[in-house]
Amino acid sequence: MSLSALLFPSDAMAQQSGIKRIDLQRHDLSVFGYETVQARIDFEPGTAFGMHSHPGEEVIYVLEGLLECKFQ
Repeated sequence: MSLSALLFPSDAMAQQSGIKRIDLQRHDLSVFGYETVQARIDFEPGTAFGMHSHPGEEVIYVLEGLLECKFQ
C-alpha cells in the first residue's frame, strides 16, 4: 500500500524492513524550528510500525489498499 503524509517521522521508519520512504518536498514554516514534509511511504502487506509521536499535524492519503492508524 502507498500513502503520502505530512510530518511523518523519517529515520526510525525508513530503517524498518518492509517500509520504503521517499521525501517529496520540505518547506520551512513561519514558526521557527518547524517545517512541513511531504513523503510517500510504501508498506509491504502486513507491515506494522510502533507508536510514535512528533510535533505538528499529520495528514494521510491512502493511494491503494487499507491502512489502520490508531491515535492516542
